[in-house]
Amino acid sequence: MKFEQSGSNLSVRALTEGALMAALSALIVIITIYIPFLGFLGLFIWGLPIIVLIVRHNIKVGVMGLIVTIAIVAIFAYPGLPLVLIFSGLTILFGYYFKYKLNPVKAILLGIIVNVFSFSASILITIFGLNFTFSQIILQPIQVLDQSLIIYKQSESLNRYLSLQGITFEQFRQTMLHQAEILIPGSFLFGCALFSLLIYLIAKSILKRLDYDVPFLPRFQDWHFPWYIVWALILGFGLKIIGDHFSNSLIQNISYNILSVLLAFYLVAGISFVVFYWKNYSPTLFSRMMIVFLLVFSGAFIGYLLAMIGVLDSLYDFRRLVKRKRED
Repeated sequence: MKFEQSGSNLSVRALTEGALMAALSALIVIITIYIPFLGFLGLFIWGLPIIVLIVRHNIKVGVMGLIVTIAIVAIFAYPGLPLVLIFSGLTILFGYYFKYKLNPVKAILLGIIVNVFSFSASILITIFGLNFTFSQIILQPIQVLDQSLIIYKQSESLNRYLSLQGITFEQFRQTMLHQAEILIPGSFLFGCALFSLLIYLIAKSILKRLDYDVPFLPRFQDWHFPWYIVWALILGFGLKIIGDHFSNSLIQNISYNILSVLLAFYLVAGISFVVFYWKNYSPTLFSRMMIVFLLVFSGAFIGYLLAMIGVLDSLYDFRRLVKRKRED
């Protein structure tokens, strides 16, 4: 039995599954809204039924299911509507890439772009549709951080750290809030990248459990960034030098954001190489003790060290050199 629409045929089975998957997605959103401790999990899984729907059938059925999900959420859980609208593009994109088994790296990178666009659009809609100001929206995370710092004020470890640094809590608080304000754009971009990656990995895991064939994504220990990203690092340092020389706060802030985002990505690359080394070369007891010692006692230094390893690995591809040496 077929259902005629717009010159194409949709089977009753596809329509039935579409309705069920849409209802499941809407149910997850509703649970996310009304059961707060499940809210964070709901961010990542509400779109999975739509992705499965696209993989089982096609984009058209998936889009129809998404439209039904939006309608149900708008009626029964209006506060969850922004969540659905923001991640709708990412859901359709990943469904398409899983359906046709396309390059997972390109899927994640495009997912980051879609996330940036979706979040930016939601901010603009909030500003023009709900009469919020840009500063009100942007400063909300700063206010959350401020409240967290105030709560953490009584912590013994924090007080010990402040006494060692020779600064008061108020000085520490003002410094943290100032740095957070500067790094809002970089944090926004990194957050979009993290959401894209996590949603892709969760969707990939669920589809594999459902016995679908999914594109191969390199293991974490094999993650390697291309060498030309170092040009962005050079740009960041160049802007910092220019900003410091001319005392231009705008250029300084741009450089800080570029460098902070790259630091996070190169940190991941450095950890990836350490995992590769650990799993393939069974480090000696002394090497393991040194690694653990650095992780526990070196503080921020280990982060910069791992980021430097990530930079060097992107330039020289240590894995390729090691494998070539092993073959020789």
